[in-house]
Amino acid sequence: MPIFFEDFERTENSDEIFGVMGRALVIATRFDSMCKTLARAIDLKFPALLQRISDSDFESLIEKSKKKYSTLDKSIKKIELSRDLFVILDDARKARNAVVHDLAIGLEGCVDTKLDEVGFLSEVSKCIFDLARGEVLISNLIQVFNGEEPMRSDRILAYRDGVVSWVIEK
Repeated sequence: MPIFFEDFERTENSDEIFGVMGRALVIATRFDSMCKTLARAIDLKFPALLQRISDSDFESLIEKSKKKYSTLDKSIKKIELSRDLFVILDDARKARNAVVHDLAIGLEGCVDTKLDEVGFLSEVSKCIFDLARGEVLISNLIQVFNGEEPMRSDRILAYRDGVVSWVIEK
């Protein structure tokens, strides 16, 4: 394998594959951000409610919380869920890691002849399915945390399937 990137050829098909990867990265990043946001909100809500704190003290709490929940794993553990719900978020975390760290390994330039497209799209679809399940859960948890109604169950499947379709359809 060459050290430098040498294949700069672009085709319609390779652009579509890289588009799938980009959309997968959007979903992975969104899930990661939502989990960290909820963990930090849980961490910050109670000290702020228990005492009147100055703006500078609150800013300090925010910075400490950002450092404390800088990883997805720590953020998910902070949320403290039942085992069944934890597994959904943990599966989504693993899928996020696969998208962010593994999906593009060995893919560069024109992938038309370098890629088992069916296998690749199947792998991406599985990851995005797990991420979408996790996103639905974390979104509902955030809505409940904010005192809002969670997503209706009749919309959950359509949303999840819509996310998967948006990512994998070329």
